[in-house]
Amino acid sequence: MQAALDWELQTNEGNKPKLAGAEPDVFDNTQETKLRFGIDHYKIERFERQEKRWKTCLLEYRGSLFDSFLAMNNSAQYGLTQAQADAILGNMALIQSVLGTDDGIISKNQKR
Repeated sequence: MQAALDWELQTNEGNKPKLAGAEPDVFDNTQETKLRFGIDHYKIERFERQEKRWKTCLLEYRGSLFDSFLAMNNSAQYGLTQAQADAILGNMALIQSVLGTDDGIISKNQKR
């Protein structure tokens, strides 16, 4: 129960990669392919590797948040004061707001 009360949101260490210098994608309907102009295939492959690492990092981050959420949910079974219950529910709401984002980052006004 004390761990649920002392819990703080850890930061997401992964940074979403950007593909600099690329023009918008052009879709070729005849061959059903996607073309990118203004960038070579080495940059595209490097970007795809960075994006894969970022997605893996994001999945691990969300998994750890979900584990924390379950631990808090399990600790809420025992006798709590109203202040303790409010603190734990606030932490659980913060986790839900992070899990609801696409990139695992919440805006500053959502943080407590």
